[in-house]
Amino acid sequence: MHGPTVYMTMATEEENVELGHNQGLHGYGFGLAYGTDLECTKTTLGKEIKKLQFHGEILKDAILEKEYQKLQRLTESTIPSKLDLIENIIEKVQELMIDSDNSIQEVKDWNSETRESFKSTLEVFENGKYILQQYRDEKARSTKAKLQEEEKELKEAEIRERKMFEEQIAKEKFAAERALWMEQRKVMLETKERELEMERIARGATANLPNLNISPFKGTPKDWIRFNNQFMAQIDSQPVSKTIKLGHLLQCVKGEYYLIGNILNNDEGYDIALKILKGRVWTREGGLAVHKRETI
Repeated sequence: MHGPTVYMTMATEEENVELGHNQGLHGYGFGLAYGTDLECTKTTLGKEIKKLQFHGEILKDAILEKEYQKLQRLTESTIPSKLDLIENIIEKVQELMIDSDNSIQEVKDWNSETRESFKSTLEVFENGKYILQQYRDEKARSTKAKLQEEEKELKEAEIRERKMFEEQIAKEKFAAERALWMEQRKVMLETKERELEMERIARGATANLPNLNISPFKGTPKDWIRFNNQFMAQIDSQPVSKTIKLGHLLQCVKGEYYLIGNILNNDEGYDIALKILKGRVWTREGGLAVHKRETI
C-alpha cells in the first residue's frame, strides 16, 4: 500500500512543496519537507545519517590534528543539530511504520538497527566532547597558573619595592644620625682643642714667668706695701691670664687664704681677691693711719 505522493525540496528553492493530505514535517532547521511516504522518509533518514557519519570523520581528523576551533564547532553545533534532525526523522519513521501496520517489535528492531549504523559516530562525538573539555580545563588551569605566577611576581615586586624603600629610609636615618654625630664630634673636638690650646698657652705663660722672689704677705698694713709692690711688678704685669695670677696670689697670702679661698678661679675672681685683701689690710688696726705713723 502506497502513501500519498510526496515532493522533497530545499527551502532555498523557489518550487513549492506539495504534501498529500497536508501532512508532513517541514525543515527541522534544514529546509527539508518530509511527507508521509515511509520509504521516502527512510531514504531521507539514510542520507542524514551519511551526513552525520561524514561529520564524524571530519571530527576524527580534527581530534588528530588538535584543531580545537573545528572541534568546538562540530561538537557544539554541527553534529548536535544533525542528531536532533535524525531523531525527529526516526520518530517520524516509527510513526509511519506503525501506520503501515508494522508490529511494535519490528519498529523496535528497526530502531536498534538504525541507531547501530551511526553508533561509532556517536562514540567519536562523545570522545570529541571529552577532548574539547580536557582542552578547556587545561587551558583554564594554564590561565590560572599564569595569573597566579603574575600575582606572585607582582607580590615579589611589591616586597622588593617595600624593602628598597625601607632600606632607603634606613640609609637616610643613618645618614642623619651620622651627620648629627659628626657635628657633635666636631664640636667636642673643637672644644677639646680650645682647652688644649688654653692649657698650652697657660703652660707657655707660666714657663716665661721669672723666678719669683716674693716673700709671703705677713698680713700687716706695713708689709702690704712691700708685698703689693713686688706682686704687681713680678706677677700682675706679666702677659698671663688672671686665672694664673690668682693661683700665684693664693700661694703668696697663705695666712689670709681663708678670706679668698672660695673665690671662683676666673678673671673676675682675681679682681675680687685683690679687692678683698686691700680692704682687709686698710681696715686692720687703723690701716692707712697706722702705716703713716710708722713711716714718719
